[in-house]
Amino acid sequence: MAMRSLELVLPAVPTAPAEARAVVEAIGSDLPEPVLLDAKLLLTELVANAIRHASRGIQGVIIRIRRNHYLRVEVLDPGPMFDPDPRPPGTGAGGGRGLYLVDTVASAWGVEPDQAGKKVWFELRLAAG
Repeated sequence: MAMRSLELVLPAVPTAPAEARAVVEAIGSDLPEPVLLDAKLLLTELVANAIRHASRGIQGVIIRIRRNHYLRVEVLDPGPMFDPDPRPPGTGAGGGRGLYLVDTVASAWGVEPDQAGKKVWFELRLAAG
């Protein structure tokens, strides 16, 4: 059985999204392939967003991953809270596709305040029901 939970800090550098994908690949080797692919895509988007939009000079982002009947992934950063706007690409005020993908693919997701600043999370269902 693969790891049930993990927390790590990734430095706020351009390679952080790729490092996040590698972590999911390593700990999720027994996940169904569609879930693994979705998790890597969504985590890449959230880490890139955290680094791009968080306060200048952040040192890193925290990633938490938990597994049960779902895969829950959280990305924490010291940036300010925001109102999520998951509109399709091209319909927002210059935004990308990250939250739109999360909204479209994830079973559930949200943005919450956290002691670190804010937490953007998503869940992917692993078991039927």
